[in-house]
Amino acid sequence: MSNIVYCFIDVISIGAIAYFFNVAIKKISFFKGWQKTIFYLGEVPILLGVIPVGAGVDFYSYQEFVVDIEVYDRSSRLQKRLLEDLHPLQRITICLSGSFAVFFVAAIVLNPLQASLLTLKGFEQVIRGSLDSEYAMALLKAAENTINDREFSQIFAIFLTKFLALNLLPLASFHGGFVIREIFYLLPIRTSNVSQGFMIVSICISFAIAFRWIMMLIAYSIPSTWL
Repeated sequence: MSNIVYCFIDVISIGAIAYFFNVAIKKISFFKGWQKTIFYLGEVPILLGVIPVGAGVDFYSYQEFVVDIEVYDRSSRLQKRLLEDLHPLQRITICLSGSFAVFFVAAIVLNPLQASLLTLKGFEQVIRGSLDSEYAMALLKAAENTINDREFSQIFAIFLTKFLALNLLPLASFHGGFVIREIFYLLPIRTSNVSQGFMIVSICISFAIAFRWIMMLIAYSIPSTWL
């Protein structure tokens, strides 16, 4: 549930700030797998998948504008801007707008200090939990106790902070990785090789983290009497 709400808050915030900067949006998608257009927001198609994981805002690239003359002409008349034409700091602002919105919601339910501490703790929990099986099992047990002992709104906000920490990791698949790539563009040196290497390494790390946590969740879900 928290993951679904996180996706909606994140994507809606990114789309809103992109609209503020007058950026041409190609599509907005919620969830993965067998996506289907459910309606149009202006000229932007809204897609919905069947697997409740992930969401995002896709922007037109210059190449797509050149190839698709109709889109290029329409967007020119509307005086839309390309994401790649913005300053890196503006692109970072768009990317992190969703994270700020998620933190704002968590801070309202909990309080700003507690939301901050839980988010910071989340970085350690995600990384250490993927490396240490016993620590991961202890975290899952603590999460189960939290679900049993806390009010729904607090449970919801706590899990939001954990998804926020995950999405801010400096890996290419997440918002944190996007910020790192934009910082590369700000450096006064050629960083294409560094950026490509960062992409490859971070994707490998992301898959490793996801695989480990999936295995830990499966192991935790299996009753001890089955082992």
